[in-house]
Amino acid sequence: MAKEGKKSSGGKAEHIVYAVNGTFDSKTATEAQGKLGSQLGDASISSAILDFSAATHITAGGIAGFMQLVGQLQAEGKPIVVRGMRSELYKALKVAGLPDSITFSHQTVG
Repeated sequence: MAKEGKKSSGGKAEHIVYAVNGTFDSKTATEAQGKLGSQLGDASISSAILDFSAATHITAGGIAGFMQLVGQLQAEGKPIVVRGMRSELYKALKVAGLPDSITFSHQTVG
């Protein structure tokens, strides 16, 4: 289960926020790509925030989907911030070859 929304940064620019709850698997990644992808062309969107603070697990399909999602966001030229990711999820992504261009905020939660 996940949710999305826009958040104003105080000025004109907005961030897309996509929150993950529970397991991040290939289905969740595909859902995120669909929901975020439809908004990425909007010039008022300055960055994408992937909120993993409520995520508990990531599957192999989720890792592959996460990498695809990151590629999609980077292709649109939007900076990516991942917040609240548990250390074990972060380690799994690093082993899989996570790009250095992603900013992590509080990556060692829980």
